[in-house]
Amino acid sequence: MHFGLNTYHITDRYGRYESGKLDPGALLYSVKEIFSQGFMHVELLLDVDMKPLQTLNDETISTLNQFATMHGISYSGHLPYKYVDISSLNEPIRKASVSVIKRAIEIADRIGVDKLVLHPAGSETKGFDNAWYPATVGVRKEIINDMVSQLRISLKEILSTQDSRRICLENLPYLDYTPFESVVSDFDLGVCLDVGHCILRKDDPVDFFKKYSDRVGVIHFHDVILYDTGNGSKLLDHEPLGSGIVDIKRFLDTLQSYSFNGPIVLEHLEEQKALKSIEYLKSRNYLTMADTIPPKKS
Repeated sequence: MHFGLNTYHITDRYGRYESGKLDPGALLYSVKEIFSQGFMHVELLLDVDMKPLQTLNDETISTLNQFATMHGISYSGHLPYKYVDISSLNEPIRKASVSVIKRAIEIADRIGVDKLVLHPAGSETKGFDNAWYPATVGVRKEIINDMVSQLRISLKEILSTQDSRRICLENLPYLDYTPFESVVSDFDLGVCLDVGHCILRKDDPVDFFKKYSDRVGVIHFHDVILYDTGNGSKLLDHEPLGSGIVDIKRFLDTLQSYSFNGPIVLEHLEEQKALKSIEYLKSRNYLTMADTIPPKKS
């Protein structure tokens, strides 16, 4: 196992520092901060053409390459997921989303990114599980079937020049993964297992991993807490390891028993939460030099 962090947890808010200052250097700053914590793996946010500036310009790409070569770090990438939907039933949106994804992959190739995390659907599906969603269960099922058909069209376009296992389809917290199982199999895709998303859907992350163990290329790792909203409680993910209900020892022991050697990306979206997870892993001897150094490519 080797652990890493995603750049979004440090400061990279689409080219802005936490102060709000706009600067394409924010991404490289995040990478350097992650490296300074002792990590040899970084997951880059690859929304490459967000307004008001192109975050991943030629200079940034060159610098990221140089930094990785100099220090021996590895990159995975999270393909664009905000404002895009490759399973959209609105065909112009689907086509535009595929174009955005393909451009991000081109940039990833120039940086030397290995595994690429992809969301199978956009945020439109977030309401499907809610009682107020204005459709019956049967209608929702047919909508999802139509979305899967659109996803298949998109993947044919995206994978035309790609190693399919490089693309890791992520499980989402607001959509059952079952409808995508045939897609993963038919297109021979990789899988990104998000532990917190499993918990939110009342799925067992250990069972999920075992089911796709030969395909899991990236793991997103964070805890889940029971959060008091003041009007009831809800599950909240992306929390520090050890603060919630995830059985961390059972999950990591399972990964070790399967000799999993892919990146385990701590995904917290806030620096302080990530630092707490780092301390948790260190205190239990999970985070050692051997864990942070990625395996050599064969």
